[in-house]
Amino acid sequence: MKRNGNKIFNFKNVLKPFTILFAILFVISFLILFVVDNQLESTKIDEIERFENGLLDYQSSLLISDLNKRVNELHFIADAYYLKLASGVASQDIAEEWKIYADYKGIYDQLRFIDANGDEKIRIDYSENGAFIIDQSALQNKKDRYYFLDTANLNQGQILISRIDLNIENETIEMPIKPMIRFSTPVFNEDNEFIGIIILNYLADNYLNEFQTIANYSDGLIYLLNSEGYWISSDKPEQNWAFMYDEKKDVSFSQTFPLEWEEMQGQDHSFITENGFFTYKTIDLKSSLEDKQFINVNNIVFDKGTFKIVSFISNQSPMGEYFKINLFDKIKRTFQSNLPFFGLILIISVLGGFLLSLIRQAYTQTKFFSEYDAFTGTLNRRAGLALLNKLVPQDNRRKSKISLCFLDINGLKEVNDTLGHDAGDELILTIVNVIKQVIRETDFIIRIGGDEFIIVFVNISLQEAESVWDRILVQFDQINQTKNKPFIVSASHGIIEYDTIDESGIEGLIKRADEKMYAEKRDLKKNTIVIRSDQ
Repeated sequence: MKRNGNKIFNFKNVLKPFTILFAILFVISFLILFVVDNQLESTKIDEIERFENGLLDYQSSLLISDLNKRVNELHFIADAYYLKLASGVASQDIAEEWKIYADYKGIYDQLRFIDANGDEKIRIDYSENGAFIIDQSALQNKKDRYYFLDTANLNQGQILISRIDLNIENETIEMPIKPMIRFSTPVFNEDNEFIGIIILNYLADNYLNEFQTIANYSDGLIYLLNSEGYWISSDKPEQNWAFMYDEKKDVSFSQTFPLEWEEMQGQDHSFITENGFFTYKTIDLKSSLEDKQFINVNNIVFDKGTFKIVSFISNQSPMGEYFKINLFDKIKRTFQSNLPFFGLILIISVLGGFLLSLIRQAYTQTKFFSEYDAFTGTLNRRAGLALLNKLVPQDNRRKSKISLCFLDINGLKEVNDTLGHDAGDELILTIVNVIKQVIRETDFIIRIGGDEFIIVFVNISLQEAESVWDRILVQFDQINQTKNKPFIVSASHGIIEYDTIDESGIEGLIKRADEKMYAEKRDLKKNTIVIRSDQ
C-alpha cells in the first residue's frame, strides 16, 4: 500500500471538484429555470391567446355589424322603390335620387337596377369626385353573372349576400382592383312577376382597411380567408385574391399550411404546430347574424357565407420563441436567456473547486501525517497496528493468512555517528524504497521505531514471505556491489506466520517476530561491516 503525502497543488486537483460542483449547480439551476421558464411561457401563451382571441372577436363583430348595415340599407331602397320600379315610373327620376343617396353614403361602388333580361336599366357609379349616373349607352347586360342568376331565383323579400371578390367590368378584372361584396334582392310587380333585381356593390375596402388597422395590434399576422382557404386580406398583397386569377390558383393559405387548414375545420381554438401559433375564428354569416338578432336571417341567402379570421405568430418571429414545441429549442431558449446566470455559476464553480481542492489537499495531508511516517511514507505505529488488527482473523472460521516480518536496520547508529545523520537518513530511505519496490500492493510497511519496521504480508505463508525477503536481499546486494554509497545496506529480519491457535494477539505476534529478528541480528553482528573501508 503505497502513499504519497506531498503532492504538489496543480490544475488537475481543481478540475475534478470544479467539474462536479459546476455539474451539480448547473443541472439544479437549469432544471429550476427550465420549469420556471415553462410556467412563464404557459402564462405568456395564455395571455397572447386571450389577446388574439379578443382581436378576432372584434374583427368578427365589425364584419357582422357592417353586413347588417348594408342589408338594412338594401331593405330601405327596395321598400322605397319597388312600386316605382314595378310600375315603370321614369327611371331617370329614380337614378337622380339614387345618385344623391350613393353620394351621401360614399361606400357603394355601384347601385343598380337590372331587369329580368339581365340588362342594366339604372346604374350609379362612384368615383373620387362623387356619384354619377351611367349613360344608357354604356349600360351592360349581366344575365350570365352569378349574382344575377342567384338573385333571380330568390323569393320576394329575400336578400343575397355575395362572396367577397374583385369587380369585373367587360369580362376583365377592373384595375385598380376593387374588392366587392354585392347585396341584391329580386323585384316583383303586383302580379308577382319577376321584373329584375336591385343590387348594391359595396366597396369592401371600407371594411378591409379597418381590418388591417386592427390587425396591426396583433403580436403576429391577421388573415381573412374565404371558405376555400384563399387570402382575402394578408400582410402580402400578392397573396390576396389569388382565386380570381387562373395562374395563381395554387396560392392559398390552405395549400401553404395544409395541416393547419385541416385543423381549422373543427371548432374554434388555438393550437401550436412546427410553424408557430395559430388562433382562428370561423364566421358563419347566417349564424352570426342570427346570434346578433340584427335581421330575419331566414330572408338572407349567402353565397359561400363562411370566412375564417386567423391569427398567426410564426416561430421565426421574436414572439414566436414562446411557441417552439421542440424540446431542444426550449432547452436552447432557457440556456440563452440565462447566460449571465450560468456565467456566474461557472465563476462560483471555479472558486468553489479551488477552495474544495485546498480543503481536500489539507485533509489529505492531515490524514497522511496522522497515519503515515512523514519521512519514509510508511504507516506509523498507531495506524499500522490498527490496520493489522482489522486483517487478523477474529475467530477460527476465518482462515486468512498473515505473515509478519520484523526487521531492524543494521548499523544505523554507527552510520549516524561516523558519517552523520544525513547518511543515516539515506540508509533508512534506501532500505524502505527497496522493500516498497519488491512487496505487493496488498502488503504494507509499518515503522515501529527509528530503525525498526514491520512488513505485513497478506495472504501468503511464512515460506512465501521468506522468498520475498530473499528478493529484498538480492536488491541490497546489488546496491552494495555498486560501491556508490559510503555504507553497507543490510537489515536483520524475523518472519512469523499468524496461527489461529495463538491467543497472544498482535502484540504477541510482533514480540515473537522481534525475538526471531534479534536472534539473526546477534549472529550477523559479529561479522557485519557497516562503514566501507575506503571512507
